[in-house]
Amino acid sequence: MKHVFDIILPAPKELTEKPNMTQKIFPWYALFIFFVITVSYFELIYRIFIFRTVDGDYIFSVLFALSAAAIFFLASVFASRIKNGIITTLITLALTVLYSAQFVYFFIFKTPFSLYSLIGVKDATQFWDVAVSAILNNGLVIALFFIPIVFLFLFRKKFFLPQRPKLFWLQIVTIALIGIISYEVSIFGMRATSGKDFSQYTVYYNIASPELSMKKIGVLTTMRLDLQRALFSFEENSNQKIVETPTPPPPVAQKKSFLEENNVMKIDFAELFKNEQNRTLLDMHAYFASNIPTKKNSRTGMFKGKNLIVMLAESFSPYAISPELTPTLYKMSTEGFVFNNFYNPIGNNFRRNLGQFSF
Repeated sequence: MKHVFDIILPAPKELTEKPNMTQKIFPWYALFIFFVITVSYFELIYRIFIFRTVDGDYIFSVLFALSAAAIFFLASVFASRIKNGIITTLITLALTVLYSAQFVYFFIFKTPFSLYSLIGVKDATQFWDVAVSAILNNGLVIALFFIPIVFLFLFRKKFFLPQRPKLFWLQIVTIALIGIISYEVSIFGMRATSGKDFSQYTVYYNIASPELSMKKIGVLTTMRLDLQRALFSFEENSNQKIVETPTPPPPVAQKKSFLEENNVMKIDFAELFKNEQNRTLLDMHAYFASNIPTKKNSRTGMFKGKNLIVMLAESFSPYAISPELTPTLYKMSTEGFVFNNFYNPIGNNFRRNLGQFSF
C-alpha cells in the first residue's frame, strides 16, 4: 500500500520505477516530515519537563509546527545538495539551541526567556556558574534536545536528492499550501476559543504572557510573537470581556468544612466577578480563586491578635548573625521560623525589588 503522501503527491517516474531501500525510507518529502517531527518533538519535551503535562493545548503546537516546517523546508531545497544540507543543519541547530536555552532559562528564573529579558543579561552573566550548574543538573533533558540534529547528521546523505525531480515545482507549491492551510487551521482553532478567558485566542491577540502563551500555543510561536511585537509594537487589550462564569460557591455545610480544614479567607469571588469591570482586577480574582489553599496545622492561628513587625535588611548576610554580636537576631533565627527554601530570581534588580515583597 502506498503512503498517503505518495498518493496525494506522486514522485516522478524515474524515482518510482525501481525504488531502492533508501528511496522507500527517505522519499522526496522526508525533509519536510523531519522538520515537522523535530518541532513537535521539541514542543513535547519542553511541555513534559516544564509544565509536567501533555493536554489538548499540545495540538496547537503541532498545527503551528506544520506551517513552521513548511517554511524551513522551502528554505532548504533551492540550492545545491551540499548547500541545502548546510542550511538544514543550521536551522536544526538553531532550533536545538533555542529550545534548550529556553528550558535552562526557565529552570533558573522560573519564567520564559523573552527579548525583554535581554535588559538583564549583564547582571545575569555574573552568575554564569548557576547556569552551568543548571545545565549539569539537567544534562539528560538537554541531551534529548540534540537527538534530531544527531539523526540529521547520521542520515545527512539520505535527505537530499542528487538532482531535482521533474515535478519539483509542483511539490514545492504543495508543501507551501500545506503550510498555509495548517496556519489557517491554527488561526481558526484559536478563534474558536475566543469565548474563554486565558485561552489560545487571548494569548495570541490580547495579552503578553510568555509562560501562558508557551503552554497554550507552543514555544516557537511564542518566540515568534515576542519578536513580532518587539518590532511592530503591541498593546494589550485590557477590555476583553469575561465570558466564563466562575464556579458557584459550595453549599453552606460543605463551605464550612472547607474553611475549617484549609487556610481560606471568606471572600465571595463569584460576587467580585459579577461586579468588577477592570480587566486587571478580574485577572487577579481569577488567579486567587483558582489557587489551591494550604492545610491548617498545629501552628495555625498561634499569632492571632499579635502585631506583625517587618524588618527588611538590604544586602544582609546570615554571616552577620552571631550569639555575641547580634544576640537578638541570633535568637530569632534559632528559636523562630526559618524559611530556608526561599527562592529569589537571579539579578541585582530582581533580588532587591522582589525581596521586599517576599516578606
